Amino acid sequence: MSITPLRSKQAMARLPAFAGATPFPGLRRLSIQIDYPFSDDVLFRGNAATLEYLDLQLFHTLIGRIRKYK
Repeated sequence: MSITPLRSKQAMARLPAFAGATPFPGLRRLSIQIDYPFSDDVLFRGNAATLEYLDLQLFHTLIGRIRKYK
């Protein structure tokens, strides 16, 4: 098991954010094998009724973002 260092606030500010957008309303399957590439919950907006499968690598940065949007 490897530990990924936390990103700095400056690095987090450079990640794309899509405030108010719902780009994947019909998303059914999502598999991400890298650190979550966005600074917000954009991949999970508007697809609560359709998302059936989720496979994410858990990085410290992702856990922090999940807590923010729960």
